[in-house]
Amino acid sequence: MIDPSSNKVQLGVIFNVNPVEGGEIICNNVQTPPNIYLYVDAGTTCTAKHNPNYYYDGWVENVYHNSSVSVVSDFPDLTVNRYGTFTANFKPSPPIPPPDYTFLFITVIVTTIIGWSIPSIAGWLKTKMQFEHLEECINQIGKSDKNTIEDKINGYYVEGKISEDHRQFLKERISEYYGSVKGSESGA
Repeated sequence: MIDPSSNKVQLGVIFNVNPVEGGEIICNNVQTPPNIYLYVDAGTTCTAKHNPNYYYDGWVENVYHNSSVSVVSDFPDLTVNRYGTFTANFKPSPPIPPPDYTFLFITVIVTTIIGWSIPSIAGWLKTKMQFEHLEECINQIGKSDKNTIEDKINGYYVEGKISEDHRQFLKERISEYYGSVKGSESGA
């Protein structure tokens, strides 16, 4: 059948909405009544528009009396190009958590991130301080006598300002320096 006003082929279709409260179907900017046989121009684009608290979940086309075909589309637009019954499916949207829960959720995330960060920051600061004390001791070699420097190193170690590895490193440097100084003094 051809519509004389549009000069296009007319198709007999039925549009349904599942569930009924989920949304509506709009064809040519006009809301189409559900479950009524009507004629539309071939190539008409109809849109499944969801109601609040629902979302679009796909079209199903009942081509023959007992045969259904899912129309694969991520978009709610459907171009009608044959006779049939077309059902727009909607699903309820998941509930939005109340603001109290949103605040709680954000608090959990922030405290988790901070909880993971504190040990890293504390370790970085401790290492930085140890290197400053290590550098201070290295700079004292040759400026003070051997016993004064060794006392300072042992004090820093006991107070936790330098590690055992740092203490061993400094002892080796002191032995090397003062050993070479004594060797050069005795050979002169």
